[in-house]
Amino acid sequence: MVGSGWDTFSKKTHSTIRRTETTIMSSEEIANAFIQHFYTTLDSGAPQNLHSLYQAGSTLTFEGTAVTGADAIVAKYQVCRRPLKFYIGK
Repeated sequence: MVGSGWDTFSKKTHSTIRRTETTIMSSEEIANAFIQHFYTTLDSGAPQNLHSLYQAGSTLTFEGTAVTGADAIVAKYQVCRRPLKFYIGK
């Protein structure tokens, strides 16, 4: 039944089903979600998973030392002398 009305209906139905409802978040909700993601990832012992959050011009200053670039920032997190633990709460 190639080219039948069923194919057209099926394609339209699948495309409708794949659509998701758009949720608008407030700036506070976005900030809280980012903070939760960032510190949970950093605390997990896998700071390399934060690489996508940084750009070539991003700079981190930590304990008086500044590093620039995603690779350098992630490397800095990986060589911290002590475990980093964070509590996120209000």
